[in-house]
Amino acid sequence: MKEIIFTIGALLGFIGCASNSARLSHFPSSPQVDYRKMDSIQKTNEAPHRFFYNCNFENDYLIKIHTQAGNELEKRLSNALAKNGYYVKHANDSLVVAERGLTLWEWKTIAAIYFMPVKDTTYIYIRTEISQDITCGPNINRAKQIVKKICEQEKTCLEIREISRKTKAQLWPVGGLNGGLENENFAPIKAYPPE
Repeated sequence: MKEIIFTIGALLGFIGCASNSARLSHFPSSPQVDYRKMDSIQKTNEAPHRFFYNCNFENDYLIKIHTQAGNELEKRLSNALAKNGYYVKHANDSLVVAERGLTLWEWKTIAAIYFMPVKDTTYIYIRTEISQDITCGPNINRAKQIVKKICEQEKTCLEIREISRKTKAQLWPVGGLNGGLENENFAPIKAYPPE
């Protein structure tokens, strides 16, 4: 009996160690997001290789919208996250970070939305990462769900572009984030409830 309990414990420990854990250190800090470079990298026809069931832990999108004078984009983006079941943890004038807790397929999801107006266009970079064990789960693109809500809410998206792993490797070489969002200074905020 002891052997069975030990085997089950070892197996659960292995599953926990072999999983992906979403961390703020995996996300770039606001100054590390180079929208112009991201936009200038040639769009490829490289379709992400996805099955119905996979172990894809992260998704990234770059979208462009019309810059609207006088509107609080931070609040509108926070609202789009809240409508997708996320709780906004941090927000400032260029970034919104949110989390969603335990679901049937993942332990938690972290979403970060970076944004920067450039003349009449606002660049919005969405990145999601999930904590999941080695059992993986269905192919659900969390970032795409957020993009859909933003575009519905903003009424127009000028461009929607999925950022491939190859493009991310050009933007942030392995180990090049230096702690990422863990080094970001966040002011305490009051969470935005969905409207």
